Amino acid sequence: MDNKKLQEMKHKMESAVDPQHKGFFHTRLFKVVCGLFAIMIILILYNCIVRDTPSTPEEEAEQQAKEMLLDTFDVVGDYLFKTPEQSKVEEATDEQKAEQEQAKKEMAKESGAKTTEKDDHADDEMIESADISSDTKPAPPAPEVKKPAESTVEKMESPQVAPIE
Repeated sequence: MDNKKLQEMKHKMESAVDPQHKGFFHTRLFKVVCGLFAIMIILILYNCIVRDTPSTPEEEAEQQAKEMLLDTFDVVGDYLFKTPEQSKVEEATDEQKAEQEQAKKEMAKESGAKTTEKDDHADDEMIESADISSDTKPAPPAPEVKKPAESTVEKMESPQVAPIE
């Protein structure tokens, strides 16, 4: 009787449960997750093994050419689209340059005034030294500071429109 009851219960359970249900490992979700996992493993192996192979000199030259092109784009982009930090730094350097130029101009003016005073004293000393000994030679004159020629912008005439007859 126990055996009979067991078989009856087993039969009821089998009929109540879906007979085509085979478990979690046969579901679509499990298959998709396993597929993604396999793709990830393949990509990791590719990056570790295949991608690290030494390249030929031609490939290295191509890579350097690409990097140089990208660097050119970066430089042009930095020039065209300046960040606020870059513009502040640029303004500071412009101010420093202006201060340096002003200091150079003042130094030139001062040195010009000093040289005229020194020239008067130097003439007297050279005459006295010439009287004392004839072996001494006067010092060569200091070279004059030449200012670089400032660039000029030439004005162009605007184009004139002539009517077509």
